[in-house]
Amino acid sequence: MEDSRYPGPAVEDVSPLGKALHFDFSTRSAPNRFLKAAMTERLSTWHTKDLAQRGIPTPEIINAYWRFGGGGIGMILTGNIMVDPINIEGPGNLIVPGGAPLSGPHFQAFQELTKAGNHDGSLMIGQISHPGRQGQDCFQKEPVSASTVGIDKEFLSQRTNNRTDEYGGSWENRARIIVELVDSIRAQVLISSGFVLGIKLNSVEFDTKGFSPEECAKLCQLLERKCNFDFIELSGGTYEDMAFESTSENRPRRGKHFPRALDTVDGIGLGRPFCAEPSLARDIIQGRVKTGCIRQKFSEQDYGLSETVAGTQICQMGQGREPMDLTKDHVIAAFERSMKIWEERLGKDDKMEVYGYVDVEGIDLPQYLRGGAIERL
Repeated sequence: MEDSRYPGPAVEDVSPLGKALHFDFSTRSAPNRFLKAAMTERLSTWHTKDLAQRGIPTPEIINAYWRFGGGGIGMILTGNIMVDPINIEGPGNLIVPGGAPLSGPHFQAFQELTKAGNHDGSLMIGQISHPGRQGQDCFQKEPVSASTVGIDKEFLSQRTNNRTDEYGGSWENRARIIVELVDSIRAQVLISSGFVLGIKLNSVEFDTKGFSPEECAKLCQLLERKCNFDFIELSGGTYEDMAFESTSENRPRRGKHFPRALDTVDGIGLGRPFCAEPSLARDIIQGRVKTGCIRQKFSEQDYGLSETVAGTQICQMGQGREPMDLTKDHVIAAFERSMKIWEERLGKDDKMEVYGYVDVEGIDLPQYLRGGAIERL
């Protein structure tokens, strides 16, 4: 499939990507520098009325994370784990409501999810989320990325934080909510427990209308020295204007960029490429992929479409099958036909009973080969 990949000169020395990444505060380590970014899976249980039946990990989402966990990814972030069963990013989100017991079927299902993600040594990290301004009193019927959901942007950003109390104004006040959240977490989970704690910041804020360079430096010092975060993940883009379109030059997927990036940062986060190739990290580290990830045949500028593709591929892995190969024309055609049917069902669904992604008909997807035999997970 080398001719279907993003072109570029072959990278011979990828050894920096294979080095372990140690986290000083938790004293835990990820086996390499790849991170699976958070993406909305929408594979958990969903009930339109019974809140207790929402957000429980299903065998399908556990299967999908088993596949990610076997792909040689150093650190795996889950999609949204919502803290409120009413205010969610979308039906099928993982949910851990406040006061949930640390026992019973709900808790046990999350234990199985964690085991699936770290069964081959990956570090499994849950992303805790609340939709905030994104929710707007209703669910998003169309899938959207989980990668920029977070309370931090709404408070840190001068664009959205217009408060006049102790949480607004100076950068110290805008960051106050983070300090208070960390204090609450550390009151329950000590650093000595080995609990990894990270934070996601939106790179949109690091411009002339956001943080100044001096404020950025002070914020990072605060996050490390006072909050003791093990890592900071930088995401990009914003929900509120859906300004997701960009040129491929602004979103490089060529393998040559990955080792060079480690001159500046400590790890590389990938999302949708891992949905098409769940073993991409291992294949790069072991030298089987030397250029870039698979170049699928659909418009990169259509963000909503690319999210639907990725979500559909996650669902297929959840079914114990290989993700569809969108370098093939007949697969593209089958996906487009099935997506049209799915969109029509969503449009007619006034009760929010339809969730998840596209059930692609007309193609045969191989079952996942594990342990030398073909089996359904």
